[in-house]
Amino acid sequence: MKTISASLVIAVVIIAAASIIAVNIYVTNNRYDISTSSDAAYKIDKRTGEMWFIAGPRMFSVSNAAEPESDTSEPESDTLAPFPEIRSLPPEEMNRITCNPESSSSRTMADLMLGCQPFEAIIHNESKWFVQEIYFVVTATEANGTIRWSRRRIYEVYITSGSTSEFSVCVSGATGAEISFEIDDVRGYPGSEHPGW
Repeated sequence: MKTISASLVIAVVIIAAASIIAVNIYVTNNRYDISTSSDAAYKIDKRTGEMWFIAGPRMFSVSNAAEPESDTSEPESDTLAPFPEIRSLPPEEMNRITCNPESSSSRTMADLMLGCQPFEAIIHNESKWFVQEIYFVVTATEANGTIRWSRRRIYEVYITSGSTSEFSVCVSGATGAEISFEIDDVRGYPGSEHPGW
C-alpha cells in the first residue's frame, strides 16, 4: 500500500512539474505579438506592454516601459524619431524618374482566368529622393485610336536614390487594347534612403 501511495505521489509531482515547465515554455514563446497596418509594423511585448517600431532589420523602442531582452543589435538608446510626411517630388527631381515598359508575352493561367493583361516595367530612380509611391495613369486604347478607358493607379515601390526596381501588374478590361502607362506623380522622402532605415 505504501508503495502505491509513494508511486502515486511521485507521479503527481512529475506531472505537476512537467505542466509548470510546459506552461512556462508556452508563455515565453508567445510573449511577443507582431501588429501591422498599411504603413508600419510593430512588435509588442504582451507581458510588459513594451512596443517597438520595425523598420527593415532594425527595431526602435516607442514606449517608456522597462527595456526587455531585445533580439536586435541596436543600442538601447534608439527611440522612434518623428517620421517625416511622404510628399510629392519637386518637378526637377520627378523628371529624373523613368519608367521603361517591358513587353510581357508570357501570360499565366491566372492571368487568363482573370481576363487580365500583365504589364511589367523597370523604374530608374536617378533623383536624390527615396521613392515610395508612384502614381500611374493607365490607358487602354483601341486599334482605331479611341480611348476605351483611363485609370489612375498607385503602386508602392521602395526605390533608393540611384537604383532600379522592377514591378509587374495585371490590368483587367484591356483585352484587345493597347495599354500605355504614364507617370502622374511620384512621392517619397528627400535623401537617398527611407528615413526609417
